[in-house]
Amino acid sequence: MVTTSRGGERLVVGGHSFNRHTPGLRRPRTLWVCGRRSTARCRATVITFEGRLVKTNLRHSHGRDGGRPRWNKYELEDLHFGTSKRGKPMIIFGKHRFNKFSKTLGQKTRWVCYKWSGRDMCRAALLTVGSEIVKINNIHTHD
Repeated sequence: MVTTSRGGERLVVGGHSFNRHTPGLRRPRTLWVCGRRSTARCRATVITFEGRLVKTNLRHSHGRDGGRPRWNKYELEDLHFGTSKRGKPMIIFGKHRFNKFSKTLGQKTRWVCYKWSGRDMCRAALLTVGSEIVKINNIHTHD
């Protein structure tokens, strides 16, 4: 916990700062929202009870510098566009394959993990605009 220049409290977790959601209230349970909530529409939150961390949602919509999340050079070098054996477009990202989702909107294209349907129901996905990647969810439910 740090003190702001105006005497308020600010919570710092994982390099991100959080503001008290209702600054005037001093209750045992406190909701903290990301400091970039209004500018980056970030929905990350932290809940404390009597000063102890009890619940977190640390999924930020921005990087630590406040801008769009950055992917390290290794990850982007590990990404390849290609076609499958059947001639369908695909992306290989690391050791995982992403197939083009059938419904696309203009230049936006959604790519889903090849195990998106079936037993594993993996929800890892990529979003591209043209050939530029704008969003990555690379958390897989399988190996």
